[in-house]
Amino acid sequence: MSGTAAIADKNGDTIGDIMRSTGANFVPDSAGHDARYPMLQGRGPSTATEVALDRDTVEMAGLPAR
Repeated sequence: MSGTAAIADKNGDTIGDIMRSTGANFVPDSAGHDARYPMLQGRGPSTATEVALDRDTVEMAGLPAR
């Protein structure tokens, strides 16, 4: 599954160009990795309530990097 994804900053404002934003499923292998989305730190999402974001989006949103 893939499609448009919108991320909001702490004030609720959409970050970036919504027409160029994409989202996709993270489908891990038995080791917990999805080769399409290499993680520089941490791990990929493991529940329906988690997401993984690229570093630029995290910085634009003013979110803490984990």
